[in-house]
Amino acid sequence: MALPAAADFTGATITEAQFKTAITDLRNYIADLQTLPVGTLIYVKKTSAPGGFIKANGAAVLRSSYSALDAAIYCGDANNATADSCYRCTDSGNPTNTRSTTGAYIVLPDERGEFPRGWDDARGVDMSRSLWAHQVDQNKSHSHTGSAASNGAHTHSVYFKSGGGSVVVIEDTAKTTGSAGLSIATTSSAGSHTHTLTTNSSGGTEARVRNNAWLACIKY
Repeated sequence: MALPAAADFTGATITEAQFKTAITDLRNYIADLQTLPVGTLIYVKKTSAPGGFIKANGAAVLRSSYSALDAAIYCGDANNATADSCYRCTDSGNPTNTRSTTGAYIVLPDERGEFPRGWDDARGVDMSRSLWAHQVDQNKSHSHTGSAASNGAHTHSVYFKSGGGSVVVIEDTAKTTGSAGLSIATTSSAGSHTHTLTTNSSGGTEARVRNNAWLACIKY
């Protein structure tokens, strides 16, 4: 719908009918601007899709019933064999194994439980991924280190009592050599050293930010 010209509203020769037609054309032009394109994704706080939308739940729907949507989101013949969504198939109950560029069904994107991410489009942030590829969750590779504080080189004292050809080690280090005939010896030095620490894992089953649940719907 084209925008009406100023001459459609003014001039000594304009008729009432022409003026009304121009008003109608203007209203239609504004309505076209406000209309979302087919294939647009929206999120609603409802359990059902609003008018003009269907759930983006990965279902295979008839192309004949949603021809405009099929034209808007189809991944193309070259990608039909590998795309994770927006491909065509012949069996709605088994879409993955019945892919066909001439299939009667188009497979919708499945946005349930997913976060949207902008397509890289040659920027270089999320490289080597097509517009129709799903991406699994992942944490960036990293490591943790830890160490125990060093005590430095040190020895330990051992108290013992000998007699009758035997040596008895006394564990009570509060005793001294001047008490009950005890002697004292020193262990060899272990040298300055540390101990490696192992950190324990924590957390749940996924990495996520705080979020709210919405129903994803696609315009048809």
